[in-house]
Amino acid sequence: MPGFRWLVWITSLYLISFHSTAAFSATGDVISVFSPPGNAPWGMAWDGANLRIVDKSDDRVDEVTTAGTVLSSFATLPDAKGLTWDGTNLWLADHVANRIYEINTAGTVLSSFPSVGGEPQGLTWDGVNLWVVQRNLGLIYEMTTAGVVVSSFPIPVTPEVGLTWDGTNLWLTKASTIEEWTRTGILVSSFASPCTNTRGITFDGTNFWIACDGGGPNDFIYELEGPAPSFSITKRAFSPDGTPIPTGATIPSGVEFKFLLYINNQGIARSDVSVRDVLDPAFQYEAGTIQVDNSVAACVAAVCTAAEELTIFAAVDGAGFLSDAVDSDVGSYTGASLSVDAGNQNVANLQLDINANVVWAILFSVKML
Repeated sequence: MPGFRWLVWITSLYLISFHSTAAFSATGDVISVFSPPGNAPWGMAWDGANLRIVDKSDDRVDEVTTAGTVLSSFATLPDAKGLTWDGTNLWLADHVANRIYEINTAGTVLSSFPSVGGEPQGLTWDGVNLWVVQRNLGLIYEMTTAGVVVSSFPIPVTPEVGLTWDGTNLWLTKASTIEEWTRTGILVSSFASPCTNTRGITFDGTNFWIACDGGGPNDFIYELEGPAPSFSITKRAFSPDGTPIPTGATIPSGVEFKFLLYINNQGIARSDVSVRDVLDPAFQYEAGTIQVDNSVAACVAAVCTAAEELTIFAAVDGAGFLSDAVDSDVGSYTGASLSVDAGNQNVANLQLDINANVVWAILFSVKML
């Protein structure tokens, strides 16, 4: 078709590198540690703001800040081990009575049901159902809040174990090891615990917290680096008015449009990120059109929706323009290599840092030759 070209993704786009702003970046690395209020920490739960810890030495549940300050406590059952939070109430596993109890934050029992088999230990909530480790049977059960079994899968019989849910998979403590399991019973990964007597585990949405019962002064609560968060990068094309241009669309030669590249960072802040987009010679970069933004909240899923992409486009399209030169801002364009760069690992731009739980975006204009 004379005067037209196919719009295709023939530019190369890649994320050069990034580093976590945290001191440790591998799943399971220690971030912080404090001594628990009691001498035998077991089950743990995260209530959205603070930790809840079962202490077997005093048969109580403590509400504790992430710095270890006790906010409240209540007496609980003498054989409690597993603990989890459903968004409103706590659930507790009693490994001698072989029952699962629903309790409020004052410790009042609201409901209960018998566990399957015996010795329920690790306990977690996935947003719909409970998951219970039955140690003597070597099984993990998915159960409704009425005690109806939904599914189960086998695990190796092991000493005392804790259980938590990260939104996708289950994490199981086994003395000196922490394992990741799918909900269908596939072992995905594992890492070494910082202690040899790991009991409870919980997940705060970003990091793990584990209870280590070493006896008195050797008891610790560890915060560990959580599972690697989604950190995806995407490229889209838009008309100057913000209308999305689908891959494969035809546009007249010489017509200007915009490329949007964005990183959907659903996790912790990232430092020293570098991004390079090498344009195909079929595209002509339009001078002085680089814009960047880091203000839009991360998309709900790893893949942003069309509506979310429109919000991203609107935010970066309203940002100020950067210079094309390699100088004191984060972006540049180099004509010799046809490269649009952000960050300082390929050229000497300003270092690019990306905030936690946000979308970072870069926008620039091109024409089809």
